[in-house]
Amino acid sequence: MNQATYLAGGRVFPPLVAGSPGATPTIVSRNLTPDKTGRPEGGRTYAEFREIMRTGIDLDHQHPNCSDPTITASTSCFPLNLPWDGDRLQIMPWPELRHLTEHELRAIYEYLSTVPCNPGPPTGANHNECT
Repeated sequence: MNQATYLAGGRVFPPLVAGSPGATPTIVSRNLTPDKTGRPEGGRTYAEFREIMRTGIDLDHQHPNCSDPTITASTSCFPLNLPWDGDRLQIMPWPELRHLTEHELRAIYEYLSTVPCNPGPPTGANHNECT
C-alpha cells in the first residue's frame, strides 16, 4: 500500500463504452480521506455517506445528464443515448454495497475518519484541504 496516495483518489478509469474515448466523460476516483473537518470523503456527514452507499447518488454532480438545462458544457455530461443515469456513481459498486447493514456502514465511515487527510493529486477529483 502506498501511504502517499492511500484513498486519495485520482485514478482515471478507462472509457465506459469500449472504443469510444472522448464519447463519455472522464471518470476519476474520488478522494475518500477526511478533509480539515475530520469527516471522510471530503467532509461528508454520515447521513450523506449512507445515502451515497445506499443509492449511488453523485452528490458532487460531476457527470450530470445532458438534459439538465443548467449544464452548458457538453464535456461534463453523459450523452442522452447511453444506458445509465449520470446522477449515479458509475464505477463504485453501490448496487452491491447498498445491502450493507447500518452497523457495517457506520464501521466503514468511522474507519475512513481515522485515515490521515490527503489532499490527493493536484488535478484529481475531490482535492481536499487538510489544514
